[in-house]
Amino acid sequence: MYPSTVIFGLNIPLATYATLNGDIYCDNGYVAKQVNKYTVDSNITTNAMNIVSLNYNQTAPKTIAGITDTFGSGLNVLNQPYGIFIDIEFKLYLADSVNHRIIKFLPGQSTGIVVAGTSATGSITLNEPRGVILDGNGYVYIADYGNHRILGSEPNGFQCIISRSRVGSASNQLNYPQIIGFDTYGSIFVTDKGNNRIQKFTLKSNFCCKSTIELSYQFFYRTR
Repeated sequence: MYPSTVIFGLNIPLATYATLNGDIYCDNGYVAKQVNKYTVDSNITTNAMNIVSLNYNQTAPKTIAGITDTFGSGLNVLNQPYGIFIDIEFKLYLADSVNHRIIKFLPGQSTGIVVAGTSATGSITLNEPRGVILDGNGYVYIADYGNHRILGSEPNGFQCIISRSRVGSASNQLNYPQIIGFDTYGSIFVTDKGNNRIQKFTLKSNFCCKSTIELSYQFFYRTR
């Protein structure tokens, strides 16, 4: 590899993101309170936005789900929430871990709707879900932490698409999966906590139904 510097003059950058066309967005917020953009075609760096951090006591947080210092199982309270996902309509999906459910909050609403797990009609049983994400078609995918599996929704409900509750360290098994994500090709990346690794699962089919879905397994990264 032959690296080159494309953005310099940053102060403790903590995050970066590259777009499909090669433009790079980089956090420069620790001191400058900015997000900088490097445009690949023009080879210049510009200020993409100014940011205000809660760490600097410059704004007050707004609670959009749950009640501060209160836990429970009602539709307006949470119990150890973990992963969140916001879709293009600004609906908030949240893995409400100890309540063993995935709950959805519509914009401006403080009462949620259970979409999977406890209290959801005809749903599957979850065990401390930690991650939730939607694909481009609106199907829901869940990292079912305590059941060591990844679930995916389809028109007829949810199905297990990875591991099927068989805890282990083989390439097609998981051990306390926590976070899931997609790349642009539809491959699924999973943080496999108990196995100290990240696994990549490549879809071999463009269909998300039980009869046609097939996965290949690839060891991607192991933490130390």
